[in-house]
Amino acid sequence: MKSNFKKVFFILDWDFAYVFTPIANKLIEEKKINGNVDCLNVGRNYYQELTEQLIQNRFNNINSLDEVYEQNIYNKKVFSKEEKSILIDKISLLENRYSSDETLWKYVWADRNHIKDKYFYILNMIVVFFEYFENLYTKEKIDLIVTNAYASMPHLISFAVAKKLGIKIIVPELLRIDKKSFWSISNEYKLNKNLKPSDISIQKAKEMIQKYRENFDKPFYEKINDKKRKDYFGGIKRFFRYSFRYYITKKYTGHTKPNPFKKLFNEELKVRLQRKYINRLNLLKKIDIKELNEFKYVYFPLHMQPEATTMTCAPFYLNQIFVAETLSKSLPMDYRLVIKEHPNMFGKNTILFYKQLKELPNVILLHPSIDSKELIKKSKMIFTITGTVGLEGLILKKPVITVGNVFFNNCDLVLKLKDIAITKWSELIRNKLDNYLFDEYKLEYFLSSVIEESYDMLIMEPDYYTEMTKEDLIKNQKQIIDSILKILND
Repeated sequence: MKSNFKKVFFILDWDFAYVFTPIANKLIEEKKINGNVDCLNVGRNYYQELTEQLIQNRFNNINSLDEVYEQNIYNKKVFSKEEKSILIDKISLLENRYSSDETLWKYVWADRNHIKDKYFYILNMIVVFFEYFENLYTKEKIDLIVTNAYASMPHLISFAVAKKLGIKIIVPELLRIDKKSFWSISNEYKLNKNLKPSDISIQKAKEMIQKYRENFDKPFYEKINDKKRKDYFGGIKRFFRYSFRYYITKKYTGHTKPNPFKKLFNEELKVRLQRKYINRLNLLKKIDIKELNEFKYVYFPLHMQPEATTMTCAPFYLNQIFVAETLSKSLPMDYRLVIKEHPNMFGKNTILFYKQLKELPNVILLHPSIDSKELIKKSKMIFTITGTVGLEGLILKKPVITVGNVFFNNCDLVLKLKDIAITKWSELIRNKLDNYLFDEYKLEYFLSSVIEESYDMLIMEPDYYTEMTKEDLIKNQKQIIDSILKILND
């Protein structure tokens, strides 16, 4: 089936160049798209591989986001009085055009690399990226943009411009408890309310719920992450590859690529030493799970940070100490707040961070090795910013609260506090604890609606494909292509 669209545009964010480029090639080779397929690349080394055909591609135009940084941002750190005035005027116009209910600061707080930059340097970046994407998308006359995430300032500005110009932009969302994904057409991951689930989707949802309740298995990507954390040889290999690209080929430069030895110290050696010290201080409890039977508690697992799941999806709840303190103050006094550290943050969060959490009188701070599934089962409620634990809690019939944008907010059983004043939290939480009635039909309807829009496909970093067979990879690629074509023809 051939699409009537004239142009599809892929955003190749770092190693997603390896994921999306073969998809684009197939769409062109099989003549399923009328017109050109272009791309915007992020990551200098990938841009070089694309332009030199080391990553074989058939893109008509390959644009580079790194060139935008180099030509318009990195070289501009001092601003005259006149330039500052011009920037202020431009920002004011952009804020009126793009942010009727929010400010442009949401784009800054979504980017771990820029939030600590100087004020006018930030303003210049905002102006540069808006002007760049306005010119690019208007000039290219794009009909569909395919990207992997809204995970940084440029990504979110790209989405805002595309939306303003009426260009459809899609991002994959993983179902998390199953190897399925659906395309979201908004950065709030809303489902199509007009799409009624079929009987087949409803049956699949029931089977998925039953399977999860019986097996209670870790999501597949968490298992891969566990392996990666234990893969010391892989870490050494990555260090030498990074050093080669930093010192020899000079592909790794700029604001996101620190000195490899500094990176090694901060991300590996320092983390390992801090883990040992934290364990010695016994800041994170390793308890027998049976001890939790002695009291009622709300379960709040901490998030990995910095990460798009909080920076982009919950910019007002980045400070997890603030979130924990607010939640602690909002619980009935006969409840405890059980907080578990995220495995990827163990050793990265500071000792002061843990001490501040432990100072909250109703908080029990747990070691990341404690089984999260058992914590869910014994809890009275799940509180999460955007974590998978919320979806797991729903399936296990627990009341769930979120404060960020996440796809399972589409389930009517979820209490969404994102836009609720914190002074109202205690009333809403108590009501949820006292009056929650689980509804199997609402859960089944939500999951079947997701399944109806989903495909048996994974769109993730290449590391997550390592355990797939060649046949599985071919099937996965076909599913991605078919799903894009369906969106093009809807």
